[in-house]
Amino acid sequence: MKVNRARFSITSLIYVLITCLMVTVVLGCQKEVKPTGTITLYTSVPTAIIEELRQDFEAKNPGMYLEIYRKGTSAIVEKINEEITQNRGVLYDPQVADACLKLFTEKGFKFG
Repeated sequence: MKVNRARFSITSLIYVLITCLMVTVVLGCQKEVKPTGTITLYTSVPTAIIEELRQDFEAKNPGMYLEIYRKGTSAIVEKINEEITQNRGVLYDPQVADACLKLFTEKGFKFG
């Protein structure tokens, strides 16, 4: 089965940038410590593409694991909103969390 990579390039870029932002926030709080743990990537990109990304990430980051949450875009937006709401002030800066939630709920931001 041939996968059309161009169709998913913008969406996958957005998800990768969101993931990088989350990783930067988490890693920025640590000093001279090699990161370990699990990062969840929320995506609707086809499994074949995302599996390649997961393998590359884990190979370049020993001790880090990439958990894939693969669903449709609307389910992902709901899950991201839930994640941000639950971790506002814990993992995410309250002002940043509020801006993200406002973007999705009040401004009607949609991917794609």
